[in-house]
Amino acid sequence: MSDTQTPDVPKGYVLRADGAMIKESQVPPIDLARTALVHQLAEQAKKVSADMVAFKLMSMHSIDEFVNGSLTRYGVKATRGTKGNITLIAFDGQYKIEVQVADNITFDERLQAAKLLIDECVRELMKGANKELQKLITHAFESDKDGKISTSRVLGLRRIKIDHPKWAQAMDALTDSVTVVDSKRYIRIYERAQSGAYLPISLDIAGV
Repeated sequence: MSDTQTPDVPKGYVLRADGAMIKESQVPPIDLARTALVHQLAEQAKKVSADMVAFKLMSMHSIDEFVNGSLTRYGVKATRGTKGNITLIAFDGQYKIEVQVADNITFDERLQAAKLLIDECVRELMKGANKELQKLITHAFESDKDGKISTSRVLGLRRIKIDHPKWAQAMDALTDSVTVVDSKRYIRIYERAQSGAYLPISLDIAGV
């Protein structure tokens, strides 16, 4: 549901983008036709969007109910962890549903400690010999235009194996600095093609 409010427009007038009331007779017909088309499609899009939200909620509820019922047969109850990263495949193999949980994470002040320890480690161990590693580390901590650091690039540093006590300290500080802000569940539905590959059924208007 939209939070926007449209002011009452007197009969015979139209609302301009800057909020001014203009006599309909003074507006070129092409502008009126364009406005009518855009409003019509936008209102339909809002309904489709609401239907997609309702479908997602219904789907998640149905899947949770199914998972609970399945696990109950073994005397266990579904937990938060079992409500994500689930794959359901139809018996005939025609359709597949995946539910995944993505954590929205951020870093606290301990990330600065990790960065300082990493810099010290590189200076002591590499002494400028490995320029590519220095570029990789520098790139990992670069922020985007909104001032945000890429969590995937920073966490990717943990895959680098360096035998140095400060590097180990830095990785500990990096791990400790991670804070899970919230989690979001995603549902993806696939249909099996003649080739045997599962192709996604797009629920994104841009992907249709």
